[in-house]
Amino acid sequence: MMSLATTVDRCRMYVTHRFDSYDEYLTVQRHRAERTKTVTRKHRWCREWALRMIKTHFPQTHSILCVGARHSLEVEFFCSAGFDALGIDLYDAPPAIRCCDMSKIYLHPELGKLTWDVFVMIHSIEHCLDVPGFLRSLRSHCADGLVCWTPFASNTSQWDCTAFDFVVKDRLSSQALETFFSPFRYVDSIKGRSGYGFVLGKNAKPERGIHE
Repeated sequence: MMSLATTVDRCRMYVTHRFDSYDEYLTVQRHRAERTKTVTRKHRWCREWALRMIKTHFPQTHSILCVGARHSLEVEFFCSAGFDALGIDLYDAPPAIRCCDMSKIYLHPELGKLTWDVFVMIHSIEHCLDVPGFLRSLRSHCADGLVCWTPFASNTSQWDCTAFDFVVKDRLSSQALETFFSPFRYVDSIKGRSGYGFVLGKNAKPERGIHE
């Protein structure tokens, strides 16, 4: 059974729910994903924002990994824009989506040998069970940038595993992002009504602005 946890770990992350086992996590998340696949269609604005960010900040991008893609529509969107895109989620949906936990890319027998220019995450990072494992995968398999959209910590649902204390409505800190995702540096961000989009670059020059 899932239970609320109120502790904050050293990664500046709130654990919103705990699972008794990894198998329980897979069962719950796969069931939810199956029931909410069509919600991906409502995220077109997020995909278009991500595309603008990639073209603006990472113009040499060729390959994209859609992390927690859920629906092939997300992968097809970036393919139609001219990128070599692949999605991963907790289930196979060939050919667009491969079964791979976002926190275990580095352990995957095939994907663990690859790198991508940019990771795109749209409403997915909050479903990550093992955030340190994801950070290891990000640092090892993402060459240039991370483009991420996530709900505010106060808007996470009962299915979410994590919420981040820098993703709150009135306190968006580029310094906290850089600390958490080191060695990635803050590049850009946008605040919406229910969530926060941020862009980080592996080789970016440090920037500061209204999000300090």
